Amino acid sequence: MTYENQGEFWGSPPKVIPLDPLFESNKIFKLTARSFIKFVSGKEKALVMFYDSSRGNNPLEEELFTSAANASFTEKFGFGAVDCATDFCVCVRFGGCNTPMFKLFSNGYELSAINDPNKINPDQIRMLMKMTPVLHQPRGDIGRIIPIIQS
Repeated sequence: MTYENQGEFWGSPPKVIPLDPLFESNKIFKLTARSFIKFVSGKEKALVMFYDSSRGNNPLEEELFTSAANASFTEKFGFGAVDCATDFCVCVRFGGCNTPMFKLFSNGYELSAINDPNKINPDQIRMLMKMTPVLHQPRGDIGRIIPIIQS
């Protein structure tokens, strides 16, 4: 399912999505309930890090995500971060409450999750972004014959 029509709860998306101040990168955007859907739906691949600032920073995870984002090689890919301490509703909605974790989206469809970022390195993240398929429908619908209804 894409997350385009979530009702008034999410509100209208902002025109500009700000950078996340936790990361030293001009490629990692701060995602909120208002910007999340616009961001993940507007990218061929979007990697989102869910973190909780109330638990303190983890320099290794920040460096991992920053390194992967800074080495990004195409504008089709995006990197965003959600602080579950301030945007808990986004973390609940998208299953990112067990922080830190990464989720990969393709054209707004969830593609993959990395529940333990300590077991992956920046090169593996870049390879994941590059080699995973581009989705145009939910993974569960791929390969399934969808009947055409004619009137």
